[in-house]
Amino acid sequence: PQFGAGAIRLTASRTRYRGAYRAGLYLASRGIGVPSIAGYIEWGAAGAIWRNALVMQHLEGFVPIREYALEIGGNGVARGAFLDTLAESVLTLYSGRAYHSDLASKNVLTRNGADIRFIDLEAVRLEHVMRDTDRLRNIIQLLDAFYDIWNEQALSGLIARLAPPEQPLAVWQQMAMTGLARRIESRRR
Repeated sequence: PQFGAGAIRLTASRTRYRGAYRAGLYLASRGIGVPSIAGYIEWGAAGAIWRNALVMQHLEGFVPIREYALEIGGNGVARGAFLDTLAESVLTLYSGRAYHSDLASKNVLTRNGADIRFIDLEAVRLEHVMRDTDRLRNIIQLLDAFYDIWNEQALSGLIARLAPPEQPLAVWQQMAMTGLARRIESRRR
């Protein structure tokens, strides 16, 4: 057994790691696309943890959403159907009172654009009351996967579906594109 810095970190963060297990079960019970969770294992002694593992389904045939977007390219019909499915999946996540704080392309997988699965379940907050800043963050994260593949007009439907319906869409589109530009610029530094 290892009782060094790694064990201290794991022990101190046990709620976070156990949270991924709980999030997977919670989301699956609400019909939200996640890998099937088989179990969560901790190795340790006397209350200290030196190793853990979340055991889940391998998602055969799934790819990051950006990879799928590159595959379909300029096919407007496929793009529209895919972005609608993606938006519906994110809205289902929200309606399940869950928030995923990292919807980067690598954490949202698809099989043929029709089946969406969320991974990195440590980033999921359960029983979460959505704030506008949460929605905006998710929109920017998703736009970041596609901005150099599809133009703003092609992505406007995704923004429209995820923005709060009671607020002006033009304001949300401007905030999303400004936030995306800042995100891209910060990577360049």
